[in-house]
Amino acid sequence: MTIFAAIALAAIAAILLIWLGYPVAIWLTATVAAKPNQPDRAAAATRRVSIVLATRDGAEAIEARVANLFDTAHPRDLMEVIVALDAEGSTATPDMLATLDDRVRVVIGDLPGGKASTLNAGVRAAHGDVLVMADVAQRFDAQTIPELVAALEDARFGAVSGALDLGRDGGTSPMDLYWRLEKWLRYNESQIHSS
Repeated sequence: MTIFAAIALAAIAAILLIWLGYPVAIWLTATVAAKPNQPDRAAAATRRVSIVLATRDGAEAIEARVANLFDTAHPRDLMEVIVALDAEGSTATPDMLATLDDRVRVVIGDLPGGKASTLNAGVRAAHGDVLVMADVAQRFDAQTIPELVAALEDARFGAVSGALDLGRDGGTSPMDLYWRLEKWLRYNESQIHSS
C-alpha cells in the first residue's frame, strides 16, 4: 500500500467515525444515561419575560414580529418586548415604531453597531426574570416562550434553546436529510448534557 492510499483510507475512516461513530455514541449514551429536563410549567407561568428583538429590519417587519411574539400562551401581563435597533444599520426609527403595544420599548443599539452591540443595549433595558433573544426572521409557536421558560425552572440549566423548524420535515433533499440528522443529534445531546 502506498502512502497516498494509506492517507486516503485514514481520511475515509475519519469521516466515517465522525458521521457514523459520533451519532451512534451519542445515541447510546443518551439511551443509557439520559438526564432529561424537568420543566415546571406552573412556576414558569409566574415569571416575567423580557424578549429582546435585535434588528436592522424595517418597521413593517418589526411590527409583524412583535405581533407574533405576543401571540403566545405565556401571560401577556408578564411580558415585555425590547426592540433594539442596530445603531448603524437599521432602516426603522423609534418614531416609526411609536404605535406598537405599550409593553414594547424601543432602544438604539450601541456603537459601533452590529448584532452583539444591539443585543447588549436591549439586555440593559430588560426588566424580566428571563431573557428571550429573538430575530425578525423567526416565528415562534404559541408554546415556544412557555416551554423555554419552563425548561429554565430546572436549576441545572442556565440557558436553553428552541429548535428551528424549516417546515420541510418530509423532504428528501440532502439539506433536509442533514437537518433531520442535526435535530436528532441535538435532541440526544440534550438528554445527556448540552447541545
